[in-house]
Amino acid sequence: MAGKLRHWKEKGGRFYARVAVPKPLIPYVGKSELLESLGGDRRAAMRKYPGAVAVLQAQIISAERQAAQAGAMPVQEGRFRLTPAQIAASHYIRRLAFDDELRNDRRYALI
Repeated sequence: MAGKLRHWKEKGGRFYARVAVPKPLIPYVGKSELLESLGGDRRAAMRKYPGAVAVLQAQIISAERQAAQAGAMPVQEGRFRLTPAQIAASHYIRRLAFDDELRNDRRYALI
């Protein structure tokens, strides 16, 4: 056997995907843990498991975004997916800041 699955729960002959909700996000999710039923057949449950965990984690990410918009949590850099336009804008801003840093250095004129 490969080892214990991280978000796997067995109870009463049934299988579940289970993800704990971080404490600061409980008001946004409404629960302390998210459960997704995978059924009673272990093989079928193993096939459904990755998709079910992804859905539960997407719910937690959605709650993180809500908390960040409300100002309840700081936003971690690189935590959320960006659109290509947002990536381009971020890169452009970083390039401008780097250029400004170089131009304000007294050694720049020596080049």
